Amino acid sequence: MPPVKIMPCHCPRRRFDHCMTALLVAVLVAACASGPSTAPRADATGDPATQARVAFEAGRFGAAAAGFERAAEASPARRDEFLLRAADAAFQDGDVLRAETFLAAVDANRLNAGDAALARVLQVAVEPGLPAHQRLGLLDPTGALDDSYRPLFHRLRAEALLESGQPYASAVERVRLGALLPDPARRAANGQEILGALQQLTTEQARRLMALNEPTSEIHGWLDLVATVKDALFAGRSLARTVADWEQRYPIHPAAPDVTAQLVEDYGVGVSAPRLIAVLLPESGNLAAAGRSVRDGIVTAFYGQGALGQLRFYDSGPGPTDALNAYRRAAADGADVIIGPLDRAAVTALILEADDAVPVLALNYATVNAPAAAGVFQFGLLPEDEARAAAERMLADGIDRAVTLTPNSAWGDRLRDAFTDHYLALGGVIFDTSVYAESANDFGATLERIVGLQAAQDRRRILENDLGQRVNFVPLRRPDLDGLFLAARPREGRLIKPQLAFHSAGDLPVYATSHVYAGTVDTERDKDLEAIRFCDAPWVIESQGFGLNLPEARETFSSAAGGRARLFALGYDAYRVLPYLDWLVRFPENRFPGATGRLRVADGSRVLRSPDCATFVRGRPRPVEPTLDEDLLAF
Repeated sequence: MPPVKIMPCHCPRRRFDHCMTALLVAVLVAACASGPSTAPRADATGDPATQARVAFEAGRFGAAAAGFERAAEASPARRDEFLLRAADAAFQDGDVLRAETFLAAVDANRLNAGDAALARVLQVAVEPGLPAHQRLGLLDPTGALDDSYRPLFHRLRAEALLESGQPYASAVERVRLGALLPDPARRAANGQEILGALQQLTTEQARRLMALNEPTSEIHGWLDLVATVKDALFAGRSLARTVADWEQRYPIHPAAPDVTAQLVEDYGVGVSAPRLIAVLLPESGNLAAAGRSVRDGIVTAFYGQGALGQLRFYDSGPGPTDALNAYRRAAADGADVIIGPLDRAAVTALILEADDAVPVLALNYATVNAPAAAGVFQFGLLPEDEARAAAERMLADGIDRAVTLTPNSAWGDRLRDAFTDHYLALGGVIFDTSVYAESANDFGATLERIVGLQAAQDRRRILENDLGQRVNFVPLRRPDLDGLFLAARPREGRLIKPQLAFHSAGDLPVYATSHVYAGTVDTERDKDLEAIRFCDAPWVIESQGFGLNLPEARETFSSAAGGRARLFALGYDAYRVLPYLDWLVRFPENRFPGATGRLRVADGSRVLRSPDCATFVRGRPRPVEPTLDEDLLAF
């Protein structure tokens, strides 16, 4: 549907909703007195508008829509107002297509403040496919919206915030919505949505937010519930006792008793530690060293959890045949669950053969999209996860217009496509995509083009030709470019970042994946990576402690640090997440706090991760706090 007609906005676009917000602030300066809930009661006259209002108040929304349409035709001066009323009535009647048609014909610039706010709310309601940032731009929280539409407004805004990666802000909107819901069943359903949003937070994030809210506030109680339940769940403590203790601290909180009772019933199922764990890792071939790093992580997690059950290792060999034989031996030996194999071809072969007799957590992803048997999961260090995390981080930082620079290789194509697809889906704009040769040392021509210097040079030559003389010229990068996504290994990254500065783009924010960091602190060489933000395994950037003494773990196993640390973290997570796989399938909104990132299960079998981000400060990576909506920290 074409959008409601809106006059152009010329404000700078530093965050993706600023322009629309500025427009709304300008429009919504007067009180609204024409919404349906404030319209005068119908009298005995028979004009179309009065008849439509009578029908609307009686709940005959289809008739009201037709009446307001006739009123729009009969009263050109009030055409937009009556078409908006028709759109509202059609929406209330459940006829979304008809509501879209009416709304498309409305000129929002001819509406008063309250009607303009309503028009934007209805546009979001009838077009749920709009990108989240566009919906948020239309849903101005300061708008002069009639109170009768506030529940719809808060619900739509909560949904858009959740989709845009702001679970806490979404929960805050849901809390506001709950205060407006008179029906207990709807309040309970809304409470489940609050819980679902906050479950995306780690316990550390939830506790940080608790400290920023009054202990008596409702959102404080929700955050405390999520944090304490996750702590208990991941520590194997009684959920029922944990929730009962929480209810004593919050005796009148709206989560009790309906939401908490359902929470205990749901979360108390399907979390149990296996007795015999078979691990299939290669002891020979190209992946033998990687297998040892994964093994070290598994053993560290095993003893860190108190050595529950038994580990048994099997050589999966260098290829699919050996891996399948190891899988069959492990199953015959009575394994309760199998971790591995690591080789991608071996994982593909296992996926095609495995049945649901023994659960499997493969440590890579199959090369085919064949459906896996129930209980067969795939988990690995997908670089695409980091590219998507970089896209989310950029948009959260207000970087919504970007260019990409990736190597001319299959690996570079994978990262570019993952970043671009996710960035565009979240509402970002890609100005240009460029590639480079990994063997190159001079990237000047490519950098000049993507930051707009080449176009500036071309304009200078044209001007000099027209004037017949040289022109004093200071090259500047294009001002509408917000950031650069870079896929590079350390060598290329250390060359490209200084060359950006040389080509008048040193202030351009650069975002990358873990590949730009070698995994070992090298302040002398990595000073050339200054200010690059990259997304990596939390274990590598040390943004949390995982219940271990990190220096001690890295002293015990050399693979726990340096270039092999990510594989170590993969093994560490593979063991720890085993008891929670079925739970994550049942509750896909939840995240498991892992050493490789926050883990979730997608499509019932693929374990995906959301890495943390860091930035280089004087050659040393420093963790960047996960994004939170600063305007909503205290509620």
